[in-house]
Amino acid sequence: MARGFTLLEIMLALFVFALLVGGVFSIAAGTTQLADEMEQEHERDAQLNRFGEFCGHLFRSLDGTARVRLRARQNGGQYLGQLAVQNAPQVFAGAVPVEDGITSLESEETPGGFLRVVLKTSAPENERTSTAGGTRLVLLENVARCDWRFFNPSSSQWESVWNESLPLTAVSSVPAENAVAARRPGLIELTLAIGADAPRRFVFWTPPAQTTTAQP
Repeated sequence: MARGFTLLEIMLALFVFALLVGGVFSIAAGTTQLADEMEQEHERDAQLNRFGEFCGHLFRSLDGTARVRLRARQNGGQYLGQLAVQNAPQVFAGAVPVEDGITSLESEETPGGFLRVVLKTSAPENERTSTAGGTRLVLLENVARCDWRFFNPSSSQWESVWNESLPLTAVSSVPAENAVAARRPGLIELTLAIGADAPRRFVFWTPPAQTTTAQP
């Protein structure tokens, strides 16, 4: 006569089955999480590359009259930078160009402690009014680091400020001595990090600025 399974044997079999099923689900969940993390890392890397390409195009397209200014201020534990370019090429499709207009890349602090990088366009500083329009576009979120530096050939050093006190005004209103001093650097460096990723370094080239001779 055939002998049946005891209750203990059935419980042991169910326990082993539960362990196997749990292991399978654990492996599947780990694989899914790893795939999500790799996808997010790939997306962050793609964001950095797109932003680098955008900045490279912006700087390479500067004409001889464009002026560049970099300012930085400390806000708590963060340094917030404003890289402003006057007479920059049009960066928004369909946007109405503003004569002597300013395009700026600015870092702003967010409630989570990270930064966001915002691109703004506006009129020259001496022509702005309370009703003056402008364009604002968030380019990057969850930025842990956004540092700009300029190479100064006179000192052979990378510097974190450039034309800091230069007002970006209509070209006709800029004194000749300021226009001469407003030449831009040939190399611009950006160190950028999103989230907990390692920082990436970009170096951009700019065409030579138009030489302005002060009038007597």
